[in-house]
Order: sequence, then structure tokens, then C-alpha cells
Amino acid sequence: MSEEFWNNKISVGYYDKLHTSGLKKGRGFQTGWHHSTFLIMSEKIEKNQIHLDFACGPGTFIREYLNNSSTGVDVSEKQIEYAKKFDKENNYYTLSEFKKLNFTSNFDVITVIGLLEFLSDEEIVDLIKYLKSLLKKHGKINFTTPNFRGLMLIFSYMIKYFSDVNYDDQWVKKRGKKDILKIFKENNINNFEIEKNLNIGLLLSTLNIKLGLIVNNIVSKISRFHLGWILFIKISK
Repeated sequence: MSEEFWNNKISVGYYDKLHTSGLKKGRGFQTGWHHSTFLIMSEKIEKNQIHLDFACGPGTFIREYLNNSSTGVDVSEKQIEYAKKFDKENNYYTLSEFKKLNFTSNFDVITVIGLLEFLSDEEIVDLIKYLKSLLKKHGKINFTTPNFRGLMLIFSYMIKYFSDVNYDDQWVKKRGKKDILKIFKENNINNFEIEKNLNIGLLLSTLNIKLGLIVNNIVSKISRFHLGWILFIKISK
């Protein structure tokens, strides 16, 4: 993963500003995508659980979707400073600061929203081992990562032409569910669940975010979470 990209190529608060603007308008596919992801992830966190958001970016998920005791960590100093500016209730650290604190068995739940696609197989395994060391007994790690199959592969190629941020050179590997399962099997990672979400219903977010979310949820339930552009992965300690 290129720290230079996250520190210098993403403007300060970029995702947060984009998200806020889209919600005010009530429409927008990218905002609908993030909003749906954040809502789904927030439902996986129980009230009063001590929470870590790893790769938290500008802190939008913690600030806008949770009411827990949360800690945010990110490799980008600029994004962490932004998060601190707009959220005085929670703690935010750069990755280097956080590691110096030597946390062990502190958190009930850890979220990692959109990071695995920027890591090699070996880095994913090392990350899971590290995050497990931060969990309390019976703690859980909740990941999201794109399901690079079908339409998602098409979207990934379109992003370079229609998005302000080009991830094409940053994605290490475009994985699907079978690729994740292979990594887990080869490295004896057990006690996990994988479901798919964010589907064709979300396209309606271009017209209305609420409508897109409703149709997305209906399609997910009908498909029993076997259809979607995002993999939601839960690993239990």
C-alpha cells in the first residue's frame, strides 16, 4: 500500500465532503454506496461496545453513524487532523502514533472499510493477525472489500474515467469471494462469515438515495446475501 498516495493524492476531507454533499442533495451513486456501507457496518456494532475503525480516513463513519466509544486510525496525518477537527468526542491517531501506544486486547469490535484491495495476500494475513491481537476475548473484525466480479469489474475500469480519484494503480489485486476464501484456507484463518451486499438496486441512488437503499435491501434479502458488489467479512477471535 502506498502511503504517499493516501497522504498526498487524496485531498483533506475529500470523502467526507463528497458524502455530506450527496446526502444533502438526496441523490448520487457514490454517496449511496458509502451511505449503505456505513449503515450496514453500523448494524454490526452493538451499543456500548468499544470500537476501533482501522483506516478511518476523515472519520465520517465514527462521527455520523455511531454512538460508541470509538478510536479512529489512519495512515494519513492530514485525514486524522481533519477527523480531530470535526469530532471532539472520539480519539484519532495516525498509524505510527497508534502502534506506539501498544494496545492489546482493548477492543470489542474492529471495522476496516475498504482496505484489503490495496494489500497483498501476505499483508492481509499480517493485518488480520495484528488486529486480532487488539481484540478482547470473543471480539470481532468486520471488513468490507469490493467483490471484483461481474459488474464490479466494469465499474473498476470506469472509475479511472469518471472519478476524481484513480485507484487503478493502487489496487494490488482485484479479488472475489473465492480469492478471499483461498487466502483464509491457506493461512488457517477460521471462524469467519462472508456475505455479499450492494447490488443493482443501488443504481437508483442516482435518483434518490433512500429509494436505492430500499431496493438494495430487498434484492439482498431475496438473494440471501449471495449477490452484491461488496464483500462483508466478519472474523471472530
